[in-house]
Amino acid sequence: MSHTFEPGVYTLTDDRFGASFDLHGGNNTTTIAYPFHGGENQRWEFINLGAGFAIKSARTHDYLSIDLSALCSGVPAPARTSKFPVCWEIEAQKHVDSTGDDEDEDVLIR
Repeated sequence: MSHTFEPGVYTLTDDRFGASFDLHGGNNTTTIAYPFHGGENQRWEFINLGAGFAIKSARTHDYLSIDLSALCSGVPAPARTSKFPVCWEIEAQKHVDSTGDDEDEDVLIR
């Protein structure tokens, strides 16, 4: 079931792989999949821009973007941070398990 996504600070995890979306501690610019630990480099603030959301790192306060030079060269463009906000489209869906006790949320970011 689709629902309205609310601005706020979130940790993005993939339960299938046991990983979280993590701002790399070595350079504080690129992103990696890393086991969940709840640190500020795994927290992302979603800011409503009207037409979509900016996503800001709780650690550096830089915005989530993509590596445009990689995108232009035809290789998969890794996510990285930038001083400038990017408008992302967010689609959220809530799921409840068969017992009705456990609620989960899937979020698509594009």
